[in-house]
Amino acid sequence: MWPSGLGKKWVAGDGTCAATYGAPAVRRCTVPEDRVRFSDRRGPRPLDIVVRLAAPTLTHFRGALEPEHRIVVARSWTSLPKVIRCRHVDLVVVDPRADGTARPRPIITMLNRYPTLPIVVYTTMAPEALRLTVALSAHGLKHVLFRGFDDTPLKLRAFLERIPADEMAESILASLREPIARLPVLLAQAITQLFHAPHLITSVSDLAALAAMRRRRLDRWLERVGIAPAHQLITVARLVRAYRYMQDGYLLSEAAAKLGYSARRIMSDQMRVATGMLPSLLREGVSAQDLCARLAALACRRPPTVAQQRDDVGLCSTA
Repeated sequence: MWPSGLGKKWVAGDGTCAATYGAPAVRRCTVPEDRVRFSDRRGPRPLDIVVRLAAPTLTHFRGALEPEHRIVVARSWTSLPKVIRCRHVDLVVVDPRADGTARPRPIITMLNRYPTLPIVVYTTMAPEALRLTVALSAHGLKHVLFRGFDDTPLKLRAFLERIPADEMAESILASLREPIARLPVLLAQAITQLFHAPHLITSVSDLAALAAMRRRRLDRWLERVGIAPAHQLITVARLVRAYRYMQDGYLLSEAAAKLGYSARRIMSDQMRVATGMLPSLLREGVSAQDLCARLAALACRRPPTVAQQRDDVGLCSTA
């Protein structure tokens, strides 16, 4: 089942960053076993949100979102990128004046370094803050929240829950929309959650538990509607997210660790088998659209179309 309240005792960093105020500091990133329990709850899935906010704003933010969503607090601008790199993050919420002084540079650095990671500036309507927000928009900032205007609990939840969207994952889910519609509701939800949070579902047993059915019944349903076997579907979901991490400049070992692989080699081998290319070539030589075409075909049992076969030929080429 989805983890409940796991955001309250997370620790990340090297002594300069803690997941929550008052949490003990450790020398290395620690990731709890947040994939052991899932939930069949309806509505939006829990989000992993990293924040750098002033104390009063943080109190309001937590009151509006916890315990349904998990919030990890970076204690300083220096520790913020360490938190982002050591764990799964759905979005980042920051106030440029979190420590009382306007600091646009760390936010500009994040916008440039993590182009696929949603970053939200949560600030005031003061003239200085508005000028700073306009300046950040020139560097790619897309999401802004204003204190006292957009942050009632209901509006805050609706705003943040709409933001996280992995376009590649959504593309593959769109290609599976018809067969997924013929599945039992819990299994359909489980597959959707798999592509949105592949770090939580790393085995067929995890997927079966989330769908509230035995593995054999799960396999029969997938075969009946024309979806790839569960283990292959899980691999596709993880590789989609791995590619996104690679586009954000993560090392292969970092991407593998964030996705729960026991060794980088395993993820590297899966990428090579799925795409015909080594990860180093995949990072630079394949577009998201081409990779989606290949992985969408792997997510289906039915033979690929002629167009997909042509795409695969181009995808596997290292020229």
